[in-house]
Amino acid sequence: MSKSSSCPPVGVLLCEFYRVFGVPGEGPPDDLDLAALESMFLVEEGDQLDLQRSLGDDRLRRIHRECREALDSLLTAMSGNALLVELSAGPRLTNVQFDRLTAGPLWYSLVSSLDKRDPGGLPAPPPPFSGLELPFKARFQMTVFGSLVLKLYTSLVFIREGDLAKLTAEAARERKPVSGRLQKLLRSDFVRHIRNSLAHGTFEQVIVGIRFSDGDTIITATPGFLDHLATCLSVAGLQAAAAGLRRASNH
Repeated sequence: MSKSSSCPPVGVLLCEFYRVFGVPGEGPPDDLDLAALESMFLVEEGDQLDLQRSLGDDRLRRIHRECREALDSLLTAMSGNALLVELSAGPRLTNVQFDRLTAGPLWYSLVSSLDKRDPGGLPAPPPPFSGLELPFKARFQMTVFGSLVLKLYTSLVFIREGDLAKLTAEAARERKPVSGRLQKLLRSDFVRHIRNSLAHGTFEQVIVGIRFSDGDTIITATPGFLDHLATCLSVAGLQAAAAGLRRASNH
């Protein structure tokens, strides 16, 4: 018996994977005919086994759940200006610190603008490739996948490792609640493994998103959840930069 024959049907695996690891509205709709889905998407045996491995990995489920809970908790707390208020207290930032804090959100905004669609809904390559007849896979790699990777690098490597972490660590030590929630997210195993994989270039595009390898840990994550995570950290970085302006006005 082949390995692929021991796996559940592809449609079942895809729906279950998005249910466990995706965000609401991501993945196949509930009323989709799974047989039709399987005929539309040709899934290689390696991708099929990766879906099954991820769904059967109890540690991956746990660290993803912990990351999701930390992310949801932080987003609820950041719905107002609580983080901005917490980070506004303290000594004036140096010009270098302020420049680094503002760079992350600005770069994130620039990278986000690369993911555009043409009138037909297909990924639209940026100049100087906009006038070329590129196959869909190349368009997708350049815009959707490329934009997501750059957003993740900006938020999980540059923003996470920079002054935002230092400022929120100081505030968390003073038991400021929103900063504590942000620190929990920044230090979560899920985020740490993805950050390491991005820094070392050990990631690849797969049918359901991106697969990250960090030593013995393999994380396959959906574009929706990854974008949700990256956007949250970018917003936190923007609020930290705004807090830097408040500190300057207070001194």
